[in-house]
Amino acid sequence: MKTYLAFLKGINVGGHHKILMKDLRDLLNNLGFKDVKTYIQSGNVIFKTEIKDKTVVEKQITTAIKNKYNYNIQVIVKQPKDVQAILDNSPFIQEKTQESYFFILKNSPSGKSIDQIQSISYPNEEFFVTSKVVYLYCNAGYGRAKCNNTFFEKKLNVIATARNYKTLNKVLEISKDN
Repeated sequence: MKTYLAFLKGINVGGHHKILMKDLRDLLNNLGFKDVKTYIQSGNVIFKTEIKDKTVVEKQITTAIKNKYNYNIQVIVKQPKDVQAILDNSPFIQEKTQESYFFILKNSPSGKSIDQIQSISYPNEEFFVTSKVVYLYCNAGYGRAKCNNTFFEKKLNVIATARNYKTLNKVLEISKDN
C-alpha cells in the first residue's frame, strides 16, 4: 500500500465549504482508503491505498466530495517523499523557511508564466517558483501579503493550495506513523 497526503483547497475557510474532519475521514474510509487521518480543519489528509496513480486518487476524492456536499473542491495528492523534497529544497535560509508558506501546485506552470512572474516584486515579500511549488516568505505576515494563493494561481495559470511550514512538517510526521 502507498501512503498519500491529500491537500484540499478552500475547505473550512471563512465559513465556506464546511466539512467536519470526522466526516471527511469517513468519506475517504468509504472509498476504501486505509488508516485515514486528518490534521487541523483545513483539509490535510493522510491515508493508504493500493491505487498507484495519484491522479485517480485525486479524482476519487473530488468526486466523492462533489457527490456528498456539492462542493467543487480541488484536491492535490502527494507522497510523503514529495513533501519532504519541497521542504528540503527551500531556497531560503532555515529561519526564513520556518516562517514560509508553500503553494503546492496541481500542475506545472509554463516556463513563460514563470519567467513573467519573476520580475514582480513587493516590499517584505520574497518568492521562488518551481514546477511543483512556490515558496513565499513574507516578513509582514501572510494576511498582508500581496503574493497570496489567488495571485499565484492567476499569474501562473495553475491550481494551488497554500500550507505553512508547521503544517507540512506535521503532516509528514503523521505519515510516518501511518
